[in-house]
Amino acid sequence: LVKAETQRRIESGEATSDDFADLAHVFLLSEDPAQSRGISLRGLARFSNDPQLERLLSESYRVEYLHKLRGKDDEPPEMDVGLLTSAFESDPTNPAICVETAKLLLVGKEVPTPLQSDLKERLSNGSALAMAHVYAADGLLARGELALAIPHLEAALKKDPRDPSVMNNLALALAKTDPKSLQRALELSTSATTQEPSNLEFVDTLGEIRALVDDLVGAVECYEFVIRADPKRVDTRQRLAQAYKDLGLPDMAKRQEQILQSASVE
Repeated sequence: LVKAETQRRIESGEATSDDFADLAHVFLLSEDPAQSRGISLRGLARFSNDPQLERLLSESYRVEYLHKLRGKDDEPPEMDVGLLTSAFESDPTNPAICVETAKLLLVGKEVPTPLQSDLKERLSNGSALAMAHVYAADGLLARGELALAIPHLEAALKKDPRDPSVMNNLALALAKTDPKSLQRALELSTSATTQEPSNLEFVDTLGEIRALVDDLVGAVECYEFVIRADPKRVDTRQRLAQAYKDLGLPDMAKRQEQILQSASVE
């Protein structure tokens, strides 16, 4: 009824900018970006430069971009970066666009210069959303640039203090680059693992950090947990063998090394 009444006011010329915005938002929530765009454009024709309508117009392009990226019905997935450019041109202040830009750069896709510049500025001035920092950090971590990833992970954690993946990645980056931050790294890793105790990556990270703070028994507990769940994790088994050596248990270390050798032969 509300939707019908809003449409009536629009057709009769009685609508306010809020009416256009409300209806455009309804269509966005209904996963109909094309209809949302049409209403936003009609609204902007009457209320030019209305920031609410500009944002909704921008979002209609971004949502359509995501729809095409996922693919729907019988249509194959399509990466239409032009839709992101249209979203940016419709509202350059829309922070959600930089998340998609960061994701594209992470997977090595070409991105128009205006979108790259927007992302760079937002990452530096703190206006980027948490996931943009996460994607930026992921690219740096993949290249082994841990120290450069830390500021992005810190920024992401500040915006979303309970994100266990960010905690885990920040903990490992700190532990491997800054000995003075080992205690904080341990706290972050413990918190991430407490939230997701079955996440093998998190438990493996906790094992690494425990080993760095000389809690070798705790490290072994973590590594054993991980390889029981996934016996094929070579790196974890190697760390387990080293932990046993450091504990003065050469027989236990040898057993792990034999398993590794058998696996390499297979």
